[in-house]
Amino acid sequence: IGLVSSTTWLLSGTIYAVSAGFSVQVAHQIGGNHDKKARDVVRHGIASALVVSAVLCLIGLLISHPLPGWLGGAQEIRRNATLYFMMFAIMLPFSQLNSLTASFLQCSGDMVTPSVLNAVMCGLDVVCNALLIPHFGVLGAGVGTALACALVSLAMGWCCCVRNKHLRLHRGEKCRFDGQILKKAFKIGAPVAVQEIAMNGAMVVSTRIIAPLGAAAIAANSFAVTAESLC
Repeated sequence: IGLVSSTTWLLSGTIYAVSAGFSVQVAHQIGGNHDKKARDVVRHGIASALVVSAVLCLIGLLISHPLPGWLGGAQEIRRNATLYFMMFAIMLPFSQLNSLTASFLQCSGDMVTPSVLNAVMCGLDVVCNALLIPHFGVLGAGVGTALACALVSLAMGWCCCVRNKHLRLHRGEKCRFDGQILKKAFKIGAPVAVQEIAMNGAMVVSTRIIAPLGAAAIAANSFAVTAESLC
């Protein structure tokens, strides 16, 4: 897991950039009392984000097998690293949905729901991993995390698109394609994406330097980065 974690951060950073591009527009529209326009942004955002995440998912699946070798991982850990990264790639559309709808809720003024649901996801992650790792090893860790993310992302999407008073999507409400929404999303999200790619790309390079030192070195680096993230 430590071998491919920096690459998962790289893809997650791209997902975050997409969420930023649309959620800022939702905040602007709600702030201007334009709930209909905010819902239009939500529709454009969900459609666009799912397309982007599907492309990233496909890329992730295609590179999952050679990736551990590219990073210089030892032969004995490559198979498990591939399996874990494969599950992460499959999880990407759910991760994108969770990130996007959580941002939409926050921008509508609802800070509690995303916080509670993401805390629930952490709890589900622990439970699912505890159940699956003893039977499936590293693959079980990937499946457990993906399952927790999928369940919470669907709940988050329901809270955003059905329950939220500003953002709930109405049946029969027309929404025409608006290129300006996508243009603004790119203008806002592109700098975020560049920052995430630069930061996490550097982490991928550092992993490539550390990996040839052996599995223990990769694990030590993974623990250290996790501890550092608490700061």
